[in-house]
Amino acid sequence: MKRLGDYCVAHQGEVNETTDGKKGNISYEEKDGQLILRGSNICLYVLREASQRQDEAIYLKVKKYLKDKKPDSKAWHHLQRRVGLQESCPQNNFRRIITAFIPKGQFCNHKINYFPENDSQLPLELLIGLLNSKLHDWYFRLGSTNASVSHYQLYNLPSPVFSTDKGEAVIPKEFVRLTERSDWQEAFASIEPLTLKPPFSRSLVECMVHLAKLITDCETKRGSITRTERSALYSGAQPIQDLLDKIIFRLAGLTDAEAEGLEQRLSKML
Repeated sequence: MKRLGDYCVAHQGEVNETTDGKKGNISYEEKDGQLILRGSNICLYVLREASQRQDEAIYLKVKKYLKDKKPDSKAWHHLQRRVGLQESCPQNNFRRIITAFIPKGQFCNHKINYFPENDSQLPLELLIGLLNSKLHDWYFRLGSTNASVSHYQLYNLPSPVFSTDKGEAVIPKEFVRLTERSDWQEAFASIEPLTLKPPFSRSLVECMVHLAKLITDCETKRGSITRTERSALYSGAQPIQDLLDKIIFRLAGLTDAEAEGLEQRLSKML
């Protein structure tokens, strides 16, 4: 295993309500600009409407904000896809690390941390799968003493060692066929040989990317859901996440029995 920080770079949300407010870059009137994403917009895999009252929404005067911004500043990260996560999450929450895809064109306030696509050596679908895994949630809880989700803690998360040979990035057709049949056990068996020895192949990476995309599609199709419902994946998405977790456990060198023990310890931390 390596560390997640070997593969990607984290940033704090580019818009600060206090400092940008003083500069006249934000407004509380919808007509004045574009809605700024807040931490409560970040849910598992997808963005959802903020759970707080609508009158707390803030809007960015985009042209004014971007004026005179240097080309290499994070103000321009809105031109990239990103993986975003809640910067603050209570220790007794159902999860400590909650991540979602942020599409191009969105702006984030400072209560969101994010990984831009151009600064990630991993496909964002693989990155979000790792961050939303049980392994990462368990490991993060071991060293967390407050509600903050800091960059150094994210960088310290364990990450499998993946091959840099992009020429072998072909997803096995049998794996795709079995996932289409929802035969998750056989799907894992079909790629288990790829999980045995690092560096792990780009074909395996494509399998994990495929699963993350399936989960994202399921969560997107749920549409609007209640705040309580956000604490769990959709019933159709959970078996896919279970398979993704099983793969990640195996890449970390854990047997099924060891993975089960870790899950039990994680459940006691909640």
